[in-house]
Amino acid sequence: MCAQTLQQAGFSRQSVLLVAVSGGPDSSALAHMLAEQQFNVTLASFDHQLRPGSAQDCRFVQHMAEQLGVSFYSGKADIHRMAEQQKLSLEDAARQARYDFLFDIAQTVQAQAVLTAHTADDQVETVLMHILRGSGTRGLTGMDACAISAFHPTIPLVRPLLGIWRTQIEEYCQQHGLQSLVDESNEDQDYFRNRIRHSLIPDLQSYNPSIKQNLFNLAQIVKDDWDFLEEQYQNLYDVLHTSEDEGCLSFSLEKFALLKTGAQKMLIRRGLQKLMPAATQIEHVTVLRLLRFTQQPNRAMHISLPAGLHAFIDRDKLYLSRLAVLPSPRVYPQCQQPFNIRVEEMKSYPLQDGAELLVKVLPLTAYQSPQAADGFLWDAYFDLEALQTNTLKVRAYQAGDRFQPLGMPGKSVKLSDLFINKKIPVKVREHWLVVENGNTIVWVAGFQPAHFTRIQPDTHHLLHLQVKF
Repeated sequence: MCAQTLQQAGFSRQSVLLVAVSGGPDSSALAHMLAEQQFNVTLASFDHQLRPGSAQDCRFVQHMAEQLGVSFYSGKADIHRMAEQQKLSLEDAARQARYDFLFDIAQTVQAQAVLTAHTADDQVETVLMHILRGSGTRGLTGMDACAISAFHPTIPLVRPLLGIWRTQIEEYCQQHGLQSLVDESNEDQDYFRNRIRHSLIPDLQSYNPSIKQNLFNLAQIVKDDWDFLEEQYQNLYDVLHTSEDEGCLSFSLEKFALLKTGAQKMLIRRGLQKLMPAATQIEHVTVLRLLRFTQQPNRAMHISLPAGLHAFIDRDKLYLSRLAVLPSPRVYPQCQQPFNIRVEEMKSYPLQDGAELLVKVLPLTAYQSPQAADGFLWDAYFDLEALQTNTLKVRAYQAGDRFQPLGMPGKSVKLSDLFINKKIPVKVREHWLVVENGNTIVWVAGFQPAHFTRIQPDTHHLLHLQVKF
């Protein structure tokens, strides 16, 4: 069965295969099977440092590799610390660290695949985990026998034992006199998978003794359907999404709104999975929350998501990001020719590259805290009565310009210093948009307004300026 699965996946006995071995019955049996059948294998063991004596397990696997006459690599990480720093569960942190190690070693030894010893029992447990977490259709397929994963773009993850039950593995170990380790953490029901294995499945078997086989069959049936749907959804994702920057992607809300609800949910899942590949499953409640956000944005146009992710709506786009602020737009506020604005007029003024300057007079109750986009503020509110005249002059930056930003009473700064601190490209500083009132700069686009125009207790009316891209 093991050799057949590998051959169907396109691997021969000459292929370099990296086998993940914990020392337990499943992985020990896999390593032994492959070595007995003369596959070209290298063993790798990872110490999660989650329990005393875990380092001894790696030494056990090293001894196994010596007996089988194959190469061996080991690695370790402080999973408790990693989970805390990255705001992951212990299970997700352990999985990420383990697979990062395995694929690093696979690349080092030029392996054609990474092999794990997941069995049919593991498949059933995975399907149940996904159901309990509110899985979509993709989660019901369980694990793939052979697939490219989020951990490496070209080296596949292969599970040759996925069609073999744990009882068959135990029989194999007995027949071949294989020694294996007992991991006491597998009995710890603080772990979600262990509770499913030791509590939920036995309870379900009291309703239907064939429940494990039925769930295994369900995964295969859904996978056959999903293989077709996957191609359609990938094509849709490729057309609709835009990579704005590393760790951030976006969708056109106009095009997104035209899709059926199922397609919208799948695009959201796919986008989130791109940003947090270590997560084994995206919870349905997160998808629904994002879907509602696209239909009814909150006033801040921003929501926080699990795993340190964020969603924004800006300029008819939905952004999913690892950053707590929007990425800086690729278009900067440029003013090639100066022009004047009458503050009584509520209108839009065209700028360069399709950008525009919006001008509004509003009551104080309409104030909304400006939202930063990668450290820039593209809209600003002013106390209308603080302005010296009813005319604003919009012009480009001039050498020597100084400005007294909000929060700095009695002190002015050079605009050139502001640009340097924000790392604004030199080529766009020359025509950077500046707003004057009575020969005094009241706003530099992207920054806070002038201090003397700040909103105060006796403010009644606001002037709102906004650069839109």
